[in-house]
Amino acid sequence: LERAFVLSHAWALASAQPVEITVVRGRSRKVSSVVLPVATPAALVAMKLQSVPQRRGRREHKRAGDCFDIYRLMIEHGTKSTVHGKGGIARALAYAPADLGHICLRYIRELFVDEPERTRRWLRQGSPEMSEITLDDLHTAGQSVADALERQIAERAAG
Repeated sequence: LERAFVLSHAWALASAQPVEITVVRGRSRKVSSVVLPVATPAALVAMKLQSVPQRRGRREHKRAGDCFDIYRLMIEHGTKSTVHGKGGIARALAYAPADLGHICLRYIRELFVDEPERTRRWLRQGSPEMSEITLDDLHTAGQSVADALERQIAERAAG
């Protein structure tokens, strides 16, 4: 987990994309604007995947939010993405530094494919929107991304 923490956060910094954030008054009066580096969806997934098993004690309540964020990012950017292009998060994770893609694959399978019941229990502790996610929803999203990630890792290894 410590290795995943360091790799995912370093990758998030290195791969961050500039995003313009604008404050407007009313419908169109621009008040202020700033461009900031923001982590990509794949880097966010990597950071959140390693955080889920580390949530203990007073921070345990954050598990539901982490799982919900991962689920939504997989749904939106899993195998195709306006940010990551063809292959989406799966392709980006396969080409992440060192063995981060393998680590993420393990946690995606664990949280969403092999043990979605546990993830569903955590989500039920969150908002009503989180509680609406079914076991099938979790499994389908996880299986899709895990299978694509596994294929991408194999393609990368084949060279």
